[in-house]
Amino acid sequence: MLSWDSDGDGRLDHYLEDDGLTAPAYVRISRAGDTVTGACSTDGTNWAVVGSATVPGMSPAEDAGVDFSAVNQNTHQSGYAVFQGLTVSASTPRDTSGDPVVSVGRPATALSSEAGSPPSAADDGDRTNQRYWGGVIGDAGTWWQVDLGSDQRLSSVNVRTYVDGKRYYTYLLEGSTDGTHWFSLGGKLSTAVAADAGDSYAMDARARYVRVVGLSNSANGTFHLSEVTVRAAAN
Repeated sequence: MLSWDSDGDGRLDHYLEDDGLTAPAYVRISRAGDTVTGACSTDGTNWAVVGSATVPGMSPAEDAGVDFSAVNQNTHQSGYAVFQGLTVSASTPRDTSGDPVVSVGRPATALSSEAGSPPSAADDGDRTNQRYWGGVIGDAGTWWQVDLGSDQRLSSVNVRTYVDGKRYYTYLLEGSTDGTHWFSLGGKLSTAVAADAGDSYAMDARARYVRVVGLSNSANGTFHLSEVTVRAAAN
């Protein structure tokens, strides 16, 4: 979660959050002018960008830090965290506004597929409900993945599930360079209803494979993806 004080009154009044990552994890805060960006990582190399905040009129030196605040919703016990290995280094943000889509038509596979709902339907460029991949959600969930052909410097992934204005899906988003060892790129664990715009995740990561691990569907026992759109730096 990235929290900030938007009006300078000394209180953290805005926040952005990303699901899908668990401890131990790396946390990074970077600044470019009046914009501060928060990111987290499971390996210290590939980063899921939680979000950015622009606070006009920031002074050259501002207070920034990391904190831990969590309570188990079932036991009501507080959590405990240790931060170590703090470092400071120069950072130059990359302009990702022109990054092309690199996922359309690439080879896609899945743990399983329902008849008429192949893996290829989730990266064919059609973002409607007309075509989608569907896979039965087992005890450990299910998965769909796309092979981008080579390592790519990823900047964003948009995940669009089936949209009917009522149901919600939960899932994890992962990346890999070899299809075997995976790192987290985010995910959705909330009960927010699936939207036509999909769920967008910013990142600074290098991967050949992008995988969606489907965990639940509030409407039935099948996980659906209508389109997964991956953008990366132009080669």
